[in-house]
Amino acid sequence: MRTKNCSRSGLSYIVNKHGARAAKGTPRLAKKRISPHVMRHTCAVQTLEATGDIRHVALLLGHAQLRSTEVYLRADPLETLEAKEAVLPDDQRRGRFNEEVDFLEKLRQLCKAPEPLHPLQMHLQTEDSS
Repeated sequence: MRTKNCSRSGLSYIVNKHGARAAKGTPRLAKKRISPHVMRHTCAVQTLEATGDIRHVALLLGHAQLRSTEVYLRADPLETLEAKEAVLPDDQRRGRFNEEVDFLEKLRQLCKAPEPLHPLQMHLQTEDSS
């Protein structure tokens, strides 16, 4: 059993070694960047999601000031969800809505303003109303 502290390069070596080994069994991992920094960031984001308390994250990361940790409050929840889903087996992923709808066209129809009148048409309308 090791009793000495691990250096940064030693930790990177261990993470890369085990990341490559894990990628053999899970090919999707081969395309992912795995590093101690990414693992630290992932742990921080998951802790924030689980607790909802930025102070726990600051304590975990060893930040002296809360301002250093506030970057995690700006993480995009949708991006985080997609990243988590990317490593799930296909049968555990969210379903997709399959109905083909042209949403932009529907919005255009709902928001369609009347076309502006030609000056001649405006003139004719004012004559009709008098």
